Amino acid sequence: SGQLRDTVAAIRQLDTNALLADIETDPHSSINRFMQAIRNAQDLHQPLRIVKTKGDQEWMNVEIKQLIRERQRLHSAGEHNLRDQLALRIVHLIATRKATFYREKYTRSKAGMWEHANKLRKPPTTLPPDPEYGERLNEQFSDTVWQGVTQANISRFIRRDALPPV
Repeated sequence: SGQLRDTVAAIRQLDTNALLADIETDPHSSINRFMQAIRNAQDLHQPLRIVKTKGDQEWMNVEIKQLIRERQRLHSAGEHNLRDQLALRIVHLIATRKATFYREKYTRSKAGMWEHANKLRKPPTTLPPDPEYGERLNEQFSDTVWQGVTQANISRFIRRDALPPV
């Protein structure tokens, strides 16, 4: 890789004469200087910490991002009443945008629906604002999974005093 090539090139540029000048009189410090030069080259060209940045959510749009920046500006300026009003507006816009985005994604592709369903391993903290969201997801799931399968007879597992199914 490029990092390894750059590290090797930096090590090759070391002044070996200076490193070996006192190898006979003080080998320990000579080896320490050599090892420190290698560590410096590695630190420069092969950093241990790799920082990854996360991109925006797939449903994020320019309007919401601008409003979030404005909310942060209001917070920094100490205008808390305006900031709180804008925060409520942002929450509403995000909820609406998510519902619209995922509704369009599900209607376009069953694969997209499955991909999103697999990402939802933990339940959301708030319900989506669209009341038909769950019903559409269940319909797509049942249409795909149970297609051509007869419904199993589970009557022997139902208690006699249980309420009838709705």
